[in-house]
Amino acid sequence: ANEMEASKPKFTHDEQVQLQLQYPPWRNCRRLDNLESPVFCTQFAPDGSKLVAATKSGLVRVYDMAFGRRIKDVEVPHVGWSVLNVDVSADSRFAVASAWSDSVYLIALDADRHTQETLKLDPGFHSGVFVVKFAHDSRRVLAGLNHGVVVEYDVETRAKVSQTRAHCEDVNALCEVGAHGRVVATGADDGVVKLWDSRMLCRSPDGCVAQLVGHATGVTSVAAKQDGSGLLTSGKDGRMLLWDLRMGEDKVLDGYMRTGAAPAVVMEGLHTVEHTLIQCGFSSYQGTNNRYAWSGSADGALVVYDTVTGKAAAQLKGHRGVVRDASWHPTLPVAASASWDGTLLLWGHGDQADEN
Repeated sequence: ANEMEASKPKFTHDEQVQLQLQYPPWRNCRRLDNLESPVFCTQFAPDGSKLVAATKSGLVRVYDMAFGRRIKDVEVPHVGWSVLNVDVSADSRFAVASAWSDSVYLIALDADRHTQETLKLDPGFHSGVFVVKFAHDSRRVLAGLNHGVVVEYDVETRAKVSQTRAHCEDVNALCEVGAHGRVVATGADDGVVKLWDSRMLCRSPDGCVAQLVGHATGVTSVAAKQDGSGLLTSGKDGRMLLWDLRMGEDKVLDGYMRTGAAPAVVMEGLHTVEHTLIQCGFSSYQGTNNRYAWSGSADGALVVYDTVTGKAAAQLKGHRGVVRDASWHPTLPVAASASWDGTLLLWGHGDQADEN
């Protein structure tokens, strides 16, 4: 027996993490926090050092992931119905939150500043900002509003750059595609996903280079692979679609992405999209190469699909309310899920969720 034990391969902690990164974190979960209000949004910082969560009541809470503890709370004013979206800048220094108002809210992630700064978008109508995302340079934000409007705002100069009507109905989702942000994807209640030349998105409707029509009803969320080779879209029809963009940014911008093209992979069956704008996303680029796609679900599960086969890889059950959002840690085999039951859960392999 001793000889057999000695012959077993030994892995260092770092080697174990690298192996675990290749698979969905489905073996263990722990409750990071109970925020005592439905949790609508959560997002890891790109460097993995912090986690941001936002609630229906307007609380934005920041966690230090090195110690797994809360480091600051910020109250968002003029919430309306709820905080609707949060994003973290590429340099991991700031978060931005949106709500049913004509503004977005800038939050410094360091522990010393416990206030937010209101950035007024002034769209000219009673508005709700359903989605807000930092641009790749962390200097600008893009916001999707009701009435099909997209606004570009310069965070450094504190000024609106431009505004355009990108869709005929509410814009629920948007993201940059690729490392340089030359392509922007938007999704709306009209069921259409549009790809834009980012230089023209908020300046002219002529900036639309392709329309992806695959959802029977409104689009709730979009996410791009880190290398820009694929676009994930989620709809109120309960389907997640993966679109092949491996032709590259230049050909997309030149119109080679044929309008009417079919999605490469369809993922459906285990997640349900009801009550709210259920979010979707990819697993980390490091380790999995964005192989897995996740979706929240109205039945309280976090569902993970394999984008190679289109089949479900995991159905993570630990919440008692709608899971509206989740986030996959960029360098560790850990995922966070946010639920209307007020809890924030961490999922990992073995003791990974407990250690991190």
